[in-house]
Amino acid sequence: MALRWTKEQYDDFVSRVGNSIKVEKLDDAKEEKKSKYRNEKVNVDGITFDSQKEARYYNTLKILKRAGEVKDFILQPEFILFEGYIRKHDNKKIRPIKYIADFKVIWSDGRVEIVDVKSSKEFKTQVYRLKRKILEGRYPDIYLKEIYD
Repeated sequence: MALRWTKEQYDDFVSRVGNSIKVEKLDDAKEEKKSKYRNEKVNVDGITFDSQKEARYYNTLKILKRAGEVKDFILQPEFILFEGYIRKHDNKKIRPIKYIADFKVIWSDGRVEIVDVKSSKEFKTQVYRLKRKILEGRYPDIYLKEIYD
């Protein structure tokens, strides 16, 4: 239930409380939203990376590509873990469940690695652990490599 005041009730409240309540407009709140994982987004070559570690790995891949060790790499490759569908009882479209890795690396010798850059070996969300298991079950030929810098 919402509290509804008349203009007179509001003015009376403000006159009694005074300036003890700070009210900020949303436009005045210029503070940038902090990441829930405390990582800093980084721009390299016009590409925004979720962390400095991810950006460093991207730079490493560029060097390895110039050196001929890496044939190519792809940013943010997607893998469908569960297909989307239309729910029968209400015809609602349910989106597919995807796993989005950080990189797909194609090495010069033909090896293919899917790479995820992680902040530490200990910090893996439950969603990540579950999606990794589904990915490995659905795509058994994929090699998923975790990088901890």
